[in-house]
Amino acid sequence: MHLIPVFNWPPLGKKCYLTVVLQRFRKGLLVAAGWTSVVLGVLGIFLPLLPTTPFLLLAAYCFSKGSDRWHAWLLNQPYLGKAIRDWNEHGVIRPRAKFMCVGLMVATMGYTAGFLRIPIYGKVSMLAIGAYTTLFVLTRPSRPRRPVHPEMQARAQAEGSSS
Repeated sequence: MHLIPVFNWPPLGKKCYLTVVLQRFRKGLLVAAGWTSVVLGVLGIFLPLLPTTPFLLLAAYCFSKGSDRWHAWLLNQPYLGKAIRDWNEHGVIRPRAKFMCVGLMVATMGYTAGFLRIPIYGKVSMLAIGAYTTLFVLTRPSRPRRPVHPEMQARAQAEGSSS
């Protein structure tokens, strides 16, 4: 009778049971984080101090690593999916989204800085973060680049290498 030693189990080439459990646990945590981000992102639509876009991008990332089903669901949403696809595929923020983002930031921060009693360091910090965020949003492209025709791309590469 031959016994398989415990330290040699499972045989090489098969996944360890613990590895499978940890992968499922990790995916479950990512899906939970994704749903938490979706809820916070949707709340951010209605609450001016809670940002929507970062939470939705975080949800898209978590779902892409945790669940193909929920990732596809998020990307196919009629109002939210297009903006997420634009960002993921092209790094684009559409002009309407830029206008809304900057407009609401200016209004919210202007009200907060002007009418609420906040220490000066709080106002300066808030305005610095707002200025950086506005600069970031406004410097992103507004439209995806047009795809380059393969012949024109080959011609440009040939001209670049001949000089």
